[in-house]
Amino acid sequence: TRYEHDRDGYLHPVSVDRFHTGFALGSEDADIHEIANTADDNLITLHVYSPPLGKMRIYSQEPQARDRSRPAAPPARHPAG
Repeated sequence: TRYEHDRDGYLHPVSVDRFHTGFALGSEDADIHEIANTADDNLITLHVYSPPLGKMRIYSQEPQARDRSRPAAPPARHPAG
């Protein structure tokens, strides 16, 4: 589901896309989105950002919640060997 802000700053869904097993998606948009699994199967997603994200915004669908930013998670470090 993709979201956009209205004039008052609230988020509203504007589109819903459904993808099937094995689908790959690339995007250059800085959109606000939610990923959900509506099937009974397990869902695995892989997100790759280049260049790496400097920060990430967290949104809530609850009207009393405030949007907040936080630093993006640092890249995983793998032990040498």
